[in-house]
Amino acid sequence: MLHKRASRRVFENVLRSSTSLSFLYHTKSIRKVICRSTFLRKYSEAKLLEKPTRERRERHQFPQPSQLRCSSRQWTDHVPFEGAVPLETNTLSITPGERRRFEKLLQLQESKNIPHDRISTLRSTLGLQNPIEQTPPTPTIIPKTPDPHVQKELERINSILDGAKTDTQLWHLLHQHVLHPARALKLDPPTSPNPSLKERHPKEPSPSPHLPTNLPHHLLHFTHLMQSNFPRSILPLSLLPTLKTYGPSIFALGASTALYNAHMAQLYAKHPYNLRLIIDVLVEMERSVYEFDAETVGLLDGVLRDFRGFRAGREGPAARVMVEMEGVGRDLRTLERWTERVRRRRLEGVLREVGREG
Repeated sequence: MLHKRASRRVFENVLRSSTSLSFLYHTKSIRKVICRSTFLRKYSEAKLLEKPTRERRERHQFPQPSQLRCSSRQWTDHVPFEGAVPLETNTLSITPGERRRFEKLLQLQESKNIPHDRISTLRSTLGLQNPIEQTPPTPTIIPKTPDPHVQKELERINSILDGAKTDTQLWHLLHQHVLHPARALKLDPPTSPNPSLKERHPKEPSPSPHLPTNLPHHLLHFTHLMQSNFPRSILPLSLLPTLKTYGPSIFALGASTALYNAHMAQLYAKHPYNLRLIIDVLVEMERSVYEFDAETVGLLDGVLRDFRGFRAGREGPAARVMVEMEGVGRDLRTLERWTERVRRRRLEGVLREVGREG
């Protein structure tokens, strides 16, 4: 079968060649091959023409955004009452809810007869222009003078702490004269009903009636002594965790924004490339509703300034390599976002301070 097909192809090629036509005879067998091959070729071409082609289904045409019914609506949370002032374009980075709170604070401040230049400064910062009518001034509150007995007790305990020769001795004196008397106040119920617990601890001294007032000052004085006299000691990092073990009431009396700032400064001094520790402290401060102050902003700005110097290679190639690590870079971006958040919270704190001064 294959031999016949090959012979036919040879005959066709020979007949089509102009050089061999003059030497061949047009016999009947050759004419049959030519007619049959021509018929088959025309038949196959006709079949191809008769074969129906598959048409591609048209895709679903979705309506354009301009044809939608809801596209012509302008969504807004403002209800346009009669005579309402048109909405102003907000170019600030604060949210509408924060803006409303700032306006309420400004109303309280202006009602307390704060000087007009300070009010105008706050209004220009927040982008507010509409003046608010002032009410008659209210009498200011004169701060009380410190109790001489409280001041005397504060100086006595601080002088005891000043006499420490080592960091461990200072830590022991803090427990003996500050933390153990604070536990004796019994502000919180005992965490363990075990009666033998009293035998494990020595008899605690009777607390001073001025200890709740002086407790945060004693803790800050302890951190200052540690930073100035024993800068390489790691005991200051244990102050906040140890204070938490004395109960929530003692922790609420002793903890403050200044103590948190000192704790973050110690963390950065001991672990300069572990920014996650500082971020965790900021999260705890926000969760526990401790306000951020100017010292907090200055501390975070100093950390970011140092890291910009590390990136520029001012502290050598080793510091630059540490900063360019993936984990450190991620924590650095998180700390930058926290710095902006602290600035916003600080603005709220300034507004509250202005209200208290009035």
